[in-house]
Amino acid sequence: MKKLLSLFLISSVVTVYGQKLADFEYVFVPKKFEKEMNKYDLKKLLVKGLEDKKYKVIQEDKENWPEELRQNQCNVARADLLDDSSMFRNKVLLKFSDCNEKTILETKGMSMQKEFELGFPEALAVSMKSVPLSNPSSTINITPVAEKPKEVVQVKAEKVAEKTVAPVVTKAETSSPLATTNKAEVFSNGKLNVQKINMGSGQFILASGNSSAPYAVFTETSKQGVYRVKMENGASALGYMENGNLVIEIPQANDTYQKEVFQKK
Repeated sequence: MKKLLSLFLISSVVTVYGQKLADFEYVFVPKKFEKEMNKYDLKKLLVKGLEDKKYKVIQEDKENWPEELRQNQCNVARADLLDDSSMFRNKVLLKFSDCNEKTILETKGMSMQKEFELGFPEALAVSMKSVPLSNPSSTINITPVAEKPKEVVQVKAEKVAEKTVAPVVTKAETSSPLATTNKAEVFSNGKLNVQKINMGSGQFILASGNSSAPYAVFTETSKQGVYRVKMENGASALGYMENGNLVIEIPQANDTYQKEVFQKK
């Protein structure tokens, strides 16, 4: 029963559309994917996986494609790698589309590994299992859709005279400090009190008065409310908000996780 459950959890979900991916000889892999998918060597792993499936991978911009492919861009499929993770599982969505941006194949992979460095590559490997071997068709039955001409709206420019009014600055405004300050948030796990300090750009730290170094540094991932955490001792962990509390799951040597819950005081 346990083995069956494990097989279910790592299996991929596949959605196939009209044109078969196996009919294509060439697959275009863009220089960049969305945020998290540009890390952990995922692009290199995807390219190698496609080459192992006998596809010819193109990574150059279209203007640098071989002449034959520039003239027949519908002979090239496009690969996209998307972050499909939930709060507790690393998941990827591998999507292939044609020259008209119509989906050819979607395959999802999931990993039980919570660390991003291990989980995302494993999820990609699972999704690649559903990608068929390339068996190029002599003809690709896809016609590029002609772009609709853009409507050009001409607007007559009118010169508007603007009256400049000098701002009135009161004495209070020139001499007083900022009227408001951010109130610090304090959290506790029952043993340690920490202060949450926002650093901007999706990052904040938990600072303890017992140490000059931050207790933990939280960096936002592409999933709202889920963070990569770097602990004071250098360990990597997973962080998230749960019922108003800050939760840190720290991996242990025996493949288990120590859960630290900090409640707001």
